[in-house]
Amino acid sequence: MNGNTTYRKNHIASWTFQIGVVAVLVALIGWSMATAWQRMHAQGIAYGFGVLDRATGWQISSPFLDQTPDDPYWWTLVVAFVNTLGASVMSIMFACMLGVVIGIGLLAPNRVVAQMFRAYVEIFRNVPLVLQALFWYATLTTLPAPRANPPAFFDAAFMSNQGLFLPSVKVGSAGLGWAWTVALVALGACALWRRAATRRRVANLALAIVAIALIALSVVLLRSGPVVVDLPRMTGFSFRGGWNVPLELIALVLATVLFSAAYIGEIVRGGLLSVPRGLIEAAQALGVPAYAAFASVRFPIALRSMVPALGNIFLFIVKATAIGSAIGYADVYSVSVVSISQTGQAVEFLIAMMVVYFALNYSLTLVMNVLNRAIAFKGNR
Repeated sequence: MNGNTTYRKNHIASWTFQIGVVAVLVALIGWSMATAWQRMHAQGIAYGFGVLDRATGWQISSPFLDQTPDDPYWWTLVVAFVNTLGASVMSIMFACMLGVVIGIGLLAPNRVVAQMFRAYVEIFRNVPLVLQALFWYATLTTLPAPRANPPAFFDAAFMSNQGLFLPSVKVGSAGLGWAWTVALVALGACALWRRAATRRRVANLALAIVAIALIALSVVLLRSGPVVVDLPRMTGFSFRGGWNVPLELIALVLATVLFSAAYIGEIVRGGLLSVPRGLIEAAQALGVPAYAAFASVRFPIALRSMVPALGNIFLFIVKATAIGSAIGYADVYSVSVVSISQTGQAVEFLIAMMVVYFALNYSLTLVMNVLNRAIAFKGNR
């Protein structure tokens, strides 16, 4: 009885202390902001988040969303957020693929091949990232102009000094909205199926939901109007139509991928070396082919030790997109800096920028934690 009473008292004291610390932090932040507003008011400096409803008066380039000078600052920040998110996702995806190849290459039995990958790692991870971004941007600007027969791929994609022009698919706005809804339902059903794979009824129900969602998606797309494939075509002095990927985004993603892949390669190499040799030899003794032993035994086990380190690299990639401001890419950082210079209200845009980066990084952390738990060894604890 005395033990339970002592535990309860310690538990209450612990929670009281934590609540007190949080309350002090909130009060300190509130006092700091109130003091800042008062001093800005005393000096005649404009303040308040009402600035986000004002028209920007300037335009940014975005390959994902449209923005005009008449749009308010909040929409411009949304467009910049999507630009940052797009660059981050593409960089993480391509860096992972290249990093896995490099990690495997570092362990190649052929010494020449292994040294080639080692040279890549030492070169790209020891050159500053911003310098690599400037180098690739300067290199891409030397490509031929649209009217000078730039490199083409099956007469459907073109690479010029104005960017990469790719085919795009156009769907009605109503159909696109429903498509996203159906896709989210399908993803939720897939997650349900993954969690309930041991319960046959729930798993069958999840698969049925996925099938119905896919059928509904097909019907929605067919009823939303014709699905048009828009090909880029030469008009005047440039290409029109399709999807234009600007050089700034290409240079940023290229530099980030090559830089981050060098670190991911070392993580993959270390993870593969951490797998006990006995497990690999056991698979070989059972007659499992080398590629099957690697794909089914060595790499899945190594992945468990790679995920925590990969999470740190992914967080770095998200924050590294800020170097896009050095080459003119309209990410959250560059748009916030320009907005501060235009309005003179630094506090509001700095807070908005911090909220955006916190949301991106925290969401990525949650995803990596879920992945880490999903691939962890199951057993009694």
